[in-house]
Amino acid sequence: MQQVLLGLEVTEISELLGRSHPTFRARQIYESLYRIGVEQLSEITSLPAALRRELEAAFEVGLPQLDQRFESADGTRRYLLRLRDQRTVEAVLMPEEARDTICISTQVGCPVDCKFCMTALMGLERNLTAGEIVGQVLSLARDNRLSPPDRRVNVVMMGMGEPLLNLPNVIKATRLLTDESGVGLSPRRITLSTSGIVPGWRNWGGSRCALSSRFR
Repeated sequence: MQQVLLGLEVTEISELLGRSHPTFRARQIYESLYRIGVEQLSEITSLPAALRRELEAAFEVGLPQLDQRFESADGTRRYLLRLRDQRTVEAVLMPEEARDTICISTQVGCPVDCKFCMTALMGLERNLTAGEIVGQVLSLARDNRLSPPDRRVNVVMMGMGEPLLNLPNVIKATRLLTDESGVGLSPRRITLSTSGIVPGWRNWGGSRCALSSRFR
C-alpha cells in the first residue's frame, strides 16, 4: 500500500525525498498538498515529470473519499467521508454570506458516551490521524471551491469524537491548518469543542495552541 503524504510537515517530506532531490522540492510538495489542495500527485505541475512519476509509484495524497453528501434547505451540506481503511466519518459545511464554517471529526466513533449524541452508540473505533483531520477541511474546501486564506473560513472540531482524547494528532493537524505556507487559517478561526477531559485540557494548555475552546 502506498504511503500517505497528507499529514506530513515539510521536514518529514524532505526526509522521505532524501538527499537525491533539492530541499525546495519538499516545500513545493507541501504547498501543493495544503495550499493548492491537489487530489492527485500528478497535479503538482511545478515538479519535473520524472519526479511526479517517482512519487506516484510510492506515495498518494490521501484525501478522504466522498461517500455521500446530504444538502439541507438552508444550504448546510453534510458529508460522509470514507477513509483508506473503509471506515467513515462525518463533516459538515455551514455556509453564510460573510463566512463558511466547516465542522470536522477527530475520531471514528467516540468513547465518552454522551447520552444526547448518536455517535456514542458506536463507541470508539480509532483515532484519526493528523492527515485525516486536515483532509476533511481540504475535501470540503475543494468540493465547495473555498480558499481558506482568501475567504473567511472557520473550522470547528465538534464532529465525531472527543478532540482531547486524540490530542497529539489534533495538535499536529492544527499546526498544518494554521501554517501560513500551508492551509493558512488564522488560529482564531479554529474552535475545539470538548466534553471536558481534564488531563487533555491541561496538555492542550501546555501545547500553546492559540485556539478558542468551548465545552459541550
